[in-house]
Amino acid sequence: MGKPSIAAVNGPAIGAGFGLALACDIRLASPAARFGATFIAMGLVPDYGVSYFLPRVVGTSTALELLLTGRMVDAEEARALGIVSRVEEDVVGAAVELAITIAAHPPHATGITRANVYRSMELDLETEVLEQEPRSQAVALFGSEFPERFAAWTRKIQGR
Repeated sequence: MGKPSIAAVNGPAIGAGFGLALACDIRLASPAARFGATFIAMGLVPDYGVSYFLPRVVGTSTALELLLTGRMVDAEEARALGIVSRVEEDVVGAAVELAITIAAHPPHATGITRANVYRSMELDLETEVLEQEPRSQAVALFGSEFPERFAAWTRKIQGR
C-alpha cells in the first residue's frame, strides 16, 4: 500500500491477525490487546507475513523466541518489544488522531519519507545517507508542496 497504515489493536491479534497488524506502518494497542504467533503449537509455520515482518520489528532472536514457543505477549510487553508504539485506552480514537496528524502533512513528503524508511532497511548506511536521502531531499525541495509549506513554517516560527 502506498499510503501510511495504522493498526488499532483492541483485542487478540493472533496468527493472521498478528501478521496483518505487523504489516501496518504504525501499530497502537489498547490494554486489552494480545499478540502471538501460535502456529507452532498446531504444527504449522507462520504465514500472513509474520516471519517476514516480526524479525524486522523485534529482531531475529526475539522473533525466533516468540515463533518457536508460540508465546503470547500483552500490550505492555508488545510496546516494550517495539511491536506497538503506544498503548492507549481509546486506541481507535488515538489511531484516528494520529491519522489526522499525518494526513495534515504534505502527501509527497510523507510518501517519500515512508519509502525511504523501508528502503533503508535493505541498503547500507553509505548508500542511504550519501545517495538515497540527498536524492529524495532534492525531489522534495523542487516539489510543489515545499515553497508554500516552508513559507508558512517560517512565518510561524517568526511569530507572524
